[in-house]
Amino acid sequence: MGKYPIYAIMALVFIGIIKLLQATAFDAKKYSENRDKSFTSVEARKESPKTGQAEEIFNPSEPESQVSNDTPPPVLDRSENDSTENLETSGDSFANSDETATESTNTTEQTTSANTSLQDLKNYYLAPIIANLPAGQLREDVVIRYYRHSEDDNKVYSLKELGYYIHEKEATETSGLGSNVMYYGNNVPLEDIQIVAFTLLENGIPLKSIEPTRFEWKANAIEIGTDENLSEAPRITEQFVAGFSK
Repeated sequence: MGKYPIYAIMALVFIGIIKLLQATAFDAKKYSENRDKSFTSVEARKESPKTGQAEEIFNPSEPESQVSNDTPPPVLDRSENDSTENLETSGDSFANSDETATESTNTTEQTTSANTSLQDLKNYYLAPIIANLPAGQLREDVVIRYYRHSEDDNKVYSLKELGYYIHEKEATETSGLGSNVMYYGNNVPLEDIQIVAFTLLENGIPLKSIEPTRFEWKANAIEIGTDENLSEAPRITEQFVAGFSK
């Protein structure tokens, strides 16, 4: 009886140790399983972002239709297409520019013709002709035929300073009147007609009319004379001379 409690206590202790070992082993196994699961989960989380990012950038399985529809063509292709279109457009632009330039030139010529002044004619037409004349020589291609009137004073002779040769005669039939009309031959350039008319008006000759001559032998001449029928006619203007045409 006295030893029984000791054996019972030892048995209980032994059983407790076994239970403790079993519990420890179970906890260790459970810990190991949980650790493996946790490790696997962590690794999965670590790899998942990289995999997702790589798929987002380089995913080869992305449908071709989505790539072709949603993804714009390379910049180079767009540039080349744009360049081709630009070249074609530029060609049209150049054509339009040429047409515009032609229209502008025509308009300019018309405007210049309508606004020709004596100074303009001297600069672009007369100056090169005078420059090619021998020193002290007057022009022979256009002759000024002048029927002299005392009423004109010396207003006509300034044409010599412009290189014109003046062939003059004393007016007899229209004595007492002044010069008031110009006649030009068929071969006389328009510019010479305008220069002479501008000069006469500038010098105070009251021109009333500019008319073609009736005589073929005066084809290279500008005739300054008098028409009694024009005595009451209005004086022509510089604007009329600027817009004059043969």
